[in-house]
Amino acid sequence: MTVELQADDSASGRAAPIEDRKLRILCLHGYLQNAEVFRSRIGSLRKALKSRAEFVFLDAPYLAEPGSDAAVAESGGERGSPGRSWWQWSDLDPGTRPSRAAQYRGWEASRAAIQAALVQHAPVDGLLGFSQGATAAALFLAGASLPEEPARGEQQQSQQTEQQPQQAQQTEQHAQQQHQQEQPAVYDAAAVAAALAHLRFAVIIAGFMPRDASYAAALQSGAPSLPSLHVVGQKDALVPEERSAALWGCFAAGGVHIYRHPGAHMVPTCSGEFKQELQSLLDDAKAGRLAHKQQQARRQCVDGTLAAAADEAAEAVAALAVG
Repeated sequence: MTVELQADDSASGRAAPIEDRKLRILCLHGYLQNAEVFRSRIGSLRKALKSRAEFVFLDAPYLAEPGSDAAVAESGGERGSPGRSWWQWSDLDPGTRPSRAAQYRGWEASRAAIQAALVQHAPVDGLLGFSQGATAAALFLAGASLPEEPARGEQQQSQQTEQQPQQAQQTEQHAQQQHQQEQPAVYDAAAVAAALAHLRFAVIIAGFMPRDASYAAALQSGAPSLPSLHVVGQKDALVPEERSAALWGCFAAGGVHIYRHPGAHMVPTCSGEFKQELQSLLDDAKAGRLAHKQQQARRQCVDGTLAAAADEAAEAVAALAVG
């Protein structure tokens, strides 16, 4: 299915101006953070942009294994507040950061959660992600659909059961059930297409290229075309610039802008040049000045997500028939 994108001038590929409201941005937190923690971490950014945008925050679907105080601190998390993750992994010992993993699993739950948020909070004009959340945003924009083979999923579930204490496992299962209950099982294809078509830009902060080969391939083949601002810290020891560069290299040429700040693994304070960069991006997005040079690549993002939604609908109908 080909979905026509929202644009008044097909020759320039520019969207119509937004004149009657602020921009709305969906925010994806980093590993060991959650929606509420991330909201507090970007307080200066929200304050600096409050006249231009409103922000919506989404919890990742998986509870992260509690990290050490040092790990929580360097991730921007908060001790005592449950950290979350946008995917899981099976090739590392407990307590190891996911950036070192090479076998991921669980993306489909995150893809569905992001899609649900876009529909529920429509119209959403931009995505803003930090660290693991930045990579999740890129995967979503690439239209990544990464279903797992049953045998692999069963093996990983067995490994997870062996590694986790029973109480922690029950807590995670309960939390995941709550997330599933909050989200409708099937979405109307037209509503999904409309929500995706509203997206105008992405802010990717400390994002990294996945080590999992299938996730990396999905990004490379998806080639996200949405205009994007990539923010990298020159002293970021967790995500060195070469990993961020590999990620922004997957985005279609012509719409990528890079901002370097002198700090470490963090969302920089929204002042000075960084504030000007963000304000300029938002002003261009609202006025419809952002050029969408790779329309077909963005259509692939829409098509991939709609195909996944159709698969979910078919599975739901089949389950009802069996029941």
